[in-house]
Amino acid sequence: MKPEDHGREKLVQELELLRKKVENLNRSVAVNEEAQGGYNQSLEFYNNFLNSINDPVFAKNENHQWVFLNDAACEFWGYRKEDLIGKTDYDIFPKEEADVYWDKDDHVFKTGRTDLNEEKQTIDGKLHTIATMKSLYRDPHTGERFVVGTIRDITEQKKAEEALRNEKNSAQRYLDIAGVMLVALGKDGTVNLINKKGCEILGYGEDEIIGKNWFDNFIPEEIRTNVREVFNRLMQGDQEPPKYYENPVLTKSGARRMVAWHNTILTDEHGNITGTLSSGEDTTEHKRLEEQLFQSQKMEAVGRLAGGIAHDFNNLLTAIIGYSDIIIKDRDLKQKHRSYIEEIKKSAERAATLTQQLLAFSRKQILQPKVLNLNVLMRNMNDMLQRMIGEDIAFEMVLSTEIGMIKADPGKIEQVVINLAVNARDAMPHGGTLKVVTKNVSLDEEFCDLHKGSRPGDYVLLSMQDTGKGIDDETMKHIFEPFFTTKEIGKGTGLGLATVYGIVRQSEGYIDIQSSSGAGTTFDIYLTRVNEEETLKSRKQESTLVNGRHETILFVEDDDMVRNMVTAVLDQFGYDVIKAGNATTAVKECEGRDHIDLMITDVVMPGTSGPELVRQIRSFYPEMKVLFISGYTDDAIVHHGMLDDDVPFLQKPFTPQTLAHKVREVLED
Repeated sequence: MKPEDHGREKLVQELELLRKKVENLNRSVAVNEEAQGGYNQSLEFYNNFLNSINDPVFAKNENHQWVFLNDAACEFWGYRKEDLIGKTDYDIFPKEEADVYWDKDDHVFKTGRTDLNEEKQTIDGKLHTIATMKSLYRDPHTGERFVVGTIRDITEQKKAEEALRNEKNSAQRYLDIAGVMLVALGKDGTVNLINKKGCEILGYGEDEIIGKNWFDNFIPEEIRTNVREVFNRLMQGDQEPPKYYENPVLTKSGARRMVAWHNTILTDEHGNITGTLSSGEDTTEHKRLEEQLFQSQKMEAVGRLAGGIAHDFNNLLTAIIGYSDIIIKDRDLKQKHRSYIEEIKKSAERAATLTQQLLAFSRKQILQPKVLNLNVLMRNMNDMLQRMIGEDIAFEMVLSTEIGMIKADPGKIEQVVINLAVNARDAMPHGGTLKVVTKNVSLDEEFCDLHKGSRPGDYVLLSMQDTGKGIDDETMKHIFEPFFTTKEIGKGTGLGLATVYGIVRQSEGYIDIQSSSGAGTTFDIYLTRVNEEETLKSRKQESTLVNGRHETILFVEDDDMVRNMVTAVLDQFGYDVIKAGNATTAVKECEGRDHIDLMITDVVMPGTSGPELVRQIRSFYPEMKVLFISGYTDDAIVHHGMLDDDVPFLQKPFTPQTLAHKVREVLED
C-alpha cells in the first residue's frame, strides 16, 4: 500500500471517530436539552401549583430573607414578588411584629418545627389576626436550610367566634338569671348544658358537671335504674315526657335535694331526637315546710281533741277523787272496803296525771309564770336528778355564771327537765353521761330561717345532752306526737316528750333536737330572756288551818257531780255553802244576803263564763274574794295560757284536802 493511501485511510478513521464523537455530543446535548426542558416544565408545574393555593406560602433562608412567595402571599401583603424576594420582616413590618416573627423563625431553625400560632400582623395599616404554621426544610444537594410556612387570615373568623361567644355568653346570662335549674342532656345522658342555678343546687362548678353522665353522678343509686329507663324510652320516642314529676338529686356534699322537673324533647332539623332540656325547681324547703305544716295541723287537731276530753275527764276525776277521799275518812268503813277505795283513788290520781300531760301537750293547761333564774332551779333539782338517773350514769351540770332571767312556770320547767332526764336514762341502759348546760344565746334571722317555729331574739338555753343510743330519722318524724313511743307496751304512755313540747311552746319557747342513731341526743330548749327582777320565792308551806269559821261561800259549777262533791267537802270543813249550777241561779241565790266571803267558780261554763259572773256578783259584794277552778281555761282569765299573779286558781282534779288548803289561803290573804 502506498504511503499516501495509508495516510488517507488513517484520516478517514480519525474523521469517523470525530463524527462519532460529534454524534455522541449531539446526542448528549439533545438529552440535556430534553432534561432541561423537563426540569423547566416541572418547575413551572410546581410554581403554578403553589400559586393556585389560596393561602399564602413562603420560604425564608437562614438570613431570614424571603426566597420564595406564592401569588397569594404577595397579594396578602400587598407587594410585588420582586419587592419581597431577598427582603426580611424588618423591611416591611413594624419592629415589634418583626421581632416576634424573627424569634419564631429562629425557633424553627433550632427545633425543626413549631405549632400553629395565632399572631397579630399589620396589613394595609390594619391589624389582622393570622394563623401561621412553619417547618424546617433542608436542601438534599447543598444542605442549605429554609423555613417554609403558610399563613391564613382568620380575622373574620375571630370576629365571628367573638360574636358567637358574646351571643353564647348573653344566652348563658339569660339562663343564669332563671330562678330554676336548667339542664340539657345528650341522648346518652351526658350533661351538655347547665345554668348557674343548677350549679348552686348541686354544689358543683360548671366544669365539674358538663360532660359528666347525669344518671351516674347526680341521681341517687336506688332510683338510678328507673330514672334512666324512663329517659331511654323518651330517647327512643316510645313515650311522651311526663309534664311534671319529682325526684331527688345528689349534691357534692352527699346531701339530697328534691327537684320538681318539666321536660322538653330536643330534636335536630330532621326531627331526630337528640336529647332533653329540663327545668327543675328545688322543692326541698317547700316539702319540709309542707311536712311541718301537716305535722303542726295534726298536732293542733289532736291537741284540741285532747283538751276537750281532758276538760270533761277532769270533772269526772274531781268527783271520783273527792268522793273517794270522803269515803276513806269514814270511820265506820271496813278495812277491806277502805283498801278498794284507796285503789280507786290511786287509779284516779294516775288518770289525773295523764290528763295533765294531755293538757300540757294541747297547750291548754294553766301556767303560773314567775321571773326566775334557771341556774337556781337546776341546782335545786340536782340531788333529785342524780337519784333519778341512777349511779351508772355520770351526771354533769355546766351552768353559765352570767345568765339572764326567764319568765316561766317553775313547776312546769321542772316537769320538762324530769321528763328529759327520764328519757336520757332509758336511752342509756348500760350507763353513759347526762350533761345539763345553761347559757345566754341570741337567735338571728339565719338560724330562724333554718329552724321553723323559732323567733329571733335573746334567750336562755337549757341543753340536755346524753350519750345514749340516739334517735333514728323515722322516729324523729314522730318524736313529739302524743302516744307515740318506742318503749315496750306498759313501759310508757308516749306523752313524755309531747308534754315537754307543749310546755315549751306554751311558755313561748323553742325546742330543737340533734340526734342520730348511735350518736346520742341533745335537746336544746330556748326560753325567752327578760329584763325583770326575780319574783320566784321559796314555796309557801301549806297552812295547817283548814277548817272554816262558817264563812259564806258561793260555789258555781255546771257539772252536777263536781258541784255536789265540793259542796259536801266545804260543808265538812265548816263553811256555809251556797251552790249554783249556772249564772242565773247564782244571782238569784245572792239576793237579800248581807255578805259573801268567797266565790268559787268554774271558768268555762255554758252561757255566762266564770269571770263575767264574778264581775256581776262583785257589783253587789265588792269585798268578796274569788277562787277560780277549771280543767282548762280559755283566755278569760289568762293571756296565752299565762295566769296573772293576782288570780287565785285551782287546777282540776284536786283532792278535798287541797281544796280546803286553797280556800283557807285565799280567805286569809
